[in-house]
Amino acid sequence: MTLKLSLETKILLLISIADCFITVFLISNGLAIELNPFFDFILKWGILEFIILKIGISVSLILALELFRKGQRVKFVRRGQQIAIFGYLMMIFIPNFLQFIRGGI
Repeated sequence: MTLKLSLETKILLLISIADCFITVFLISNGLAIELNPFFDFILKWGILEFIILKIGISVSLILALELFRKGQRVKFVRRGQQIAIFGYLMMIFIPNFLQFIRGGI
């Protein structure tokens, strides 16, 4: 059985993986801190552990949604994925936009 990923799943995977590596870059260069208490705790173990767990947990949950989507709740899961994409992007862009208009970037 092959799993054909939906566009929403591919976008969520891409955003999640990019977020992980951008977070590592920013934290490693002293430009940011991890706001999620769980991942902040994991980050204290080390960068590699952070990357493995952050990507592993994200990918597992996103693929679980994809499998759930294949059932009878296609529209429900698709809408949830679209909301997650929008929310994720807003969490990234709004703070950067606010910093930009304040003259920080």
